[in-house]
Amino acid sequence: MTVGDKALSEAVKYYTEWVYQVSVIGACVSADEWNAPLFTYLMTKKQFNELKLICNHQGWPPVSRGITFLPRTIKHIITARMGKDDLTWQDCATVLSASLNGV
Repeated sequence: MTVGDKALSEAVKYYTEWVYQVSVIGACVSADEWNAPLFTYLMTKKQFNELKLICNHQGWPPVSRGITFLPRTIKHIITARMGKDDLTWQDCATVLSASLNGV
């Protein structure tokens, strides 16, 4: 695993746990903190080109190369996967990291 992939995995794990603590367990944070972007992932050229092809084929609007993760983005992943697949927040972090790293 490259240094960049490891750092991305650590960030995903950190923020997934934080969102879980705030949204599922109920630890309180201010609305400003909850609505602030957590991090932005910049797709590789290959990932971006593949996504552009899919969007063009489907007639969807153009995409940007960066994906900004907000707390609600990660909360959606956690709640959907916990309910549907009975995954833990740790499992969700692993799946999200793998999808961003192209593993």
